[in-house]
Amino acid sequence: MALLLLGWNASPAGAEPADARANSAPTAEAYDDLHARLQILETQVAQLRDSEEIRALRQRYHAYVNEGQHGLIGDLFSESGVVDFGELGRRVGREAIGHFFSEQLINDDLSFIKQFNHNHAVELAGDRASGFSYLEAKNVLAGEATLVAARYDDAYVRTAEGWRFQEMKLTLYFVAPFAQGWGAATNSPEAR
Repeated sequence: MALLLLGWNASPAGAEPADARANSAPTAEAYDDLHARLQILETQVAQLRDSEEIRALRQRYHAYVNEGQHGLIGDLFSESGVVDFGELGRRVGREAIGHFFSEQLINDDLSFIKQFNHNHAVELAGDRASGFSYLEAKNVLAGEATLVAARYDDAYVRTAEGWRFQEMKLTLYFVAPFAQGWGAATNSPEAR
């Protein structure tokens, strides 16, 4: 035990002594291998960072909705961003999107909204990416508690401000009165 604490390094039988190995310079091939491995690690770290920044973008959107900060939502989009919510409306451009959320979509009829995002998947392609996630929401719409299920399909773009939504598409699965339950809503043709 004392020899281990003092740094004794025994070499296996027939092996070059530790002192000789320490004094020999690494080969060019070893440097090339190390460089290639570092490049792979740098790429993987960058991809993980990008994926997490995109996931944080999606979570920030839901936080703004849930906390009533609707006026900030437009800033999450690129200048040419698109929101396509089907029958609820379609808007192009950061300013139009901000107005859509703060003054049109979320209004007095929608007096309570809490969204819960699930299963966010992201696929990177350089400075662009795509993704999808599922939505479960609890709303009070025109005085009635409702349950909502939907899917978001997104396109993302890297900007000077960081990752932003280029497009956000919402596909509603159902909006059901809480008292009725979601079972009846899923039997309607629109729910498919």
